[in-house]
Amino acid sequence: MEANLKFDYRPLYILLALLSLVALLNTPILTTLWRHSFDDGTYSHAYLIPLISGYLFYDGCRRGELELRNHFSKIALAMLLFSCLCMIITVRAQISIGYWLSFIMILTSASLMVFKARLAVIFPTVYLIFLLPLWGSLTGGLQDMSVAAASFLLQFTDIPFFVQDQFISLPAGNFEVANGCSGLRYLLVSLAISSLYVFLYIRNYRSAAIFIGFAIIGALVTNWIRIVSLILIGQYTNMESELMTDHNNFGWYLYVPFMIILFYLGNKLADQNEATQPAVVATGKVNKIAILSTLILLLISSSYLLLANRTEVLSSEEYPATPSADIKFYSSFSEQPLNGFETSGIEQTYRFYCRDLDCKPSYYDNEILPAGWQVLQFRDHKKYAEYILQKGRKQAHLQLWYQREDFQTSNVRSFKLMRIKSLLSSAKADQLTWQFRYCDMECEPLLVKDN
Repeated sequence: MEANLKFDYRPLYILLALLSLVALLNTPILTTLWRHSFDDGTYSHAYLIPLISGYLFYDGCRRGELELRNHFSKIALAMLLFSCLCMIITVRAQISIGYWLSFIMILTSASLMVFKARLAVIFPTVYLIFLLPLWGSLTGGLQDMSVAAASFLLQFTDIPFFVQDQFISLPAGNFEVANGCSGLRYLLVSLAISSLYVFLYIRNYRSAAIFIGFAIIGALVTNWIRIVSLILIGQYTNMESELMTDHNNFGWYLYVPFMIILFYLGNKLADQNEATQPAVVATGKVNKIAILSTLILLLISSSYLLLANRTEVLSSEEYPATPSADIKFYSSFSEQPLNGFETSGIEQTYRFYCRDLDCKPSYYDNEILPAGWQVLQFRDHKKYAEYILQKGRKQAHLQLWYQREDFQTSNVRSFKLMRIKSLLSSAKADQLTWQFRYCDMECEPLLVKDN
């Protein structure tokens, strides 16, 4: 009987075409996602997320749950307008988390402009949030939790230990609870799997909360057991175990048994209703006004068009042999002797005016301190930051600031806020000025003009 059913795949084709259009109009955002999600070990699951969402769209279409709108929706229009406004602001201001979330918001709201509000449309689209590299903001808190949990568990052993910041010191050596030990990757996998399982099999809110809560707690506990196990193995093998240098897979060996328990619990909590048979329902007619409105708003909020007036040049010049900052993306770079300290100092200027959204002085992976130098003193003068550095027996003085036109600051957050405020006049290039000089053992502040 089921074999004779003819499914109408037209809604699926329209939805995929709409999502593809949003993606093409926002290729600069896709570039950053490829750079920070698919090329990052923490987000190694990213390759599966689009495939899962695509299958869920297909399954929803087979079940007749992708229904085209017959009437124009003012609510969906308001959602799309708000999403496009957020996209325009965050792209112009180059706020990473902002335009990543705006991208998902536009995908969802644009879909709801054309299709009726059904979970089969909303969930697979929002599920793409697991692609976004915004989860790294949880790393610090997860690290602190891991250190506290490991310290608590080590109290039940007879091993003396000392904890300072992210380091746990034992007789055999020091262990650092680094970013990779925060447990973020296990947490992300648990959230992705548990939310998908709830969407497919659980409809009771209480059961869903229990299942997702168990998945989160299990991921955290698994990581804590992993950390303590590695510490004990290192202690009892005098740091000679191979796991001390290669322990990436060790955590997954512990996580797999937890996953078996998690799915066992999910089977107990899942709804016992019989699976719904695929059915064909009326999908409605394409609302031309909704389609036209959606296309216009998507074009206006296109991140590609918003950056179209910027230069395509993304500099890859090699840095000089002298100490310097490590800036990943910039439009141009210049260096000259530091005024007043020509024989002992340099001034480097980085300008940012690229189409690449990571081309900004506030890029998270930019290293403003020269490699190998330690900070002895730091002073924040609001308009510029001042460092006294040391490397071996050498000392140096460093000053730097971020600038756009007449605005100058030492604070990255203030600089981001200024970019938002100057939304309509952001045609000027941003600039990072970096001044460095050797000063033996008696460093005195440089003189800069407070513009």
